Amino acid sequence: SAHSQPNHFLPGFEDVPLMNGLNPLRNRDFVFDTPSGRIIENTVFGRGKREQVNKFYNTTLPELGWHRIREQVFKRDGEQLHIEFYGQDGDLSVRFTLTPAK
Repeated sequence: SAHSQPNHFLPGFEDVPLMNGLNPLRNRDFVFDTPSGRIIENTVFGRGKREQVNKFYNTTLPELGWHRIREQVFKRDGEQLHIEFYGQDGDLSVRFTLTPAK
């Protein structure tokens, strides 16, 4: 079952966990190397609530060394992770974008 596998990570991201109930969209991830660092983007979807997703990442990301700098934005080792929500509760898309921190 999904619950016995908490170590699923977001495709393309070594260290961003994939919350149970969120599913990667096929071919929606890309990795782009720039002179200032890498850019990674991935969109996942699920039937959960935005509030649950926010709570999950606000709890788990700091355990992995990410510092929350504002709502849905985290920073670590010169990189910034931005979480964006689309759709509504029960039909949610969540986009993760990793960029070099400004």
